[in-house]
Amino acid sequence: MHCTSPLDLSDEVLARVRAVLAAAPDHVVVTVVVSSKQIRRARQELPGVAIAVGGRPRQVFDIAVALGALTTFAQLSALNANAPRWLLVDPVAQDARWAHAVENHRASALDRLLRRYENRSTAWTGAADLVRLVEVVAETEIDPSALRARWQAVTDIAEATGLLVHRSTVSFRRLTALSLGARNPRIVARLRAITGRGA
Repeated sequence: MHCTSPLDLSDEVLARVRAVLAAAPDHVVVTVVVSSKQIRRARQELPGVAIAVGGRPRQVFDIAVALGALTTFAQLSALNANAPRWLLVDPVAQDARWAHAVENHRASALDRLLRRYENRSTAWTGAADLVRLVEVVAETEIDPSALRARWQAVTDIAEATGLLVHRSTVSFRRLTALSLGARNPRIVARLRAITGRGA
């Protein structure tokens, strides 16, 4: 389970994260993902908790839980990269959507995307309820075609808005690594095993 805070680490968000951590059984592993600007506060306020920095951590989580409304495409792109299943907690409320869209003209489009590809959304009713819902969502099968469509839609937006940029040139170091990998796959596999980067 990936527990992300799309908003600032307010006292309310921190209280919710602590409540979820306390309610989560041993088989539910929680990683809190925060932006690089929030990492210092997260480490101070949540000592001993697994914290990943940035929107695209190396690990892919089973479920991404977004605590609060996502308001930018960067947050949506990070959510997409982090997990195949989404659980949205307190997304933009129905009666607040118009005011929110006026304030941020992209919010309505973002809201439509989230609702098209979410696995579940819920209002905050307590940590125990959220943990139970996480376990329910974890039991749902991943639909590869829906996941592919979601990935394509989100990455298209990320590329169009400049969030996802492909380098026009490849560094000499990268070319050397690719050449070595093509010629000596066993050596590369061994080096990855030693450095802990996986296969």
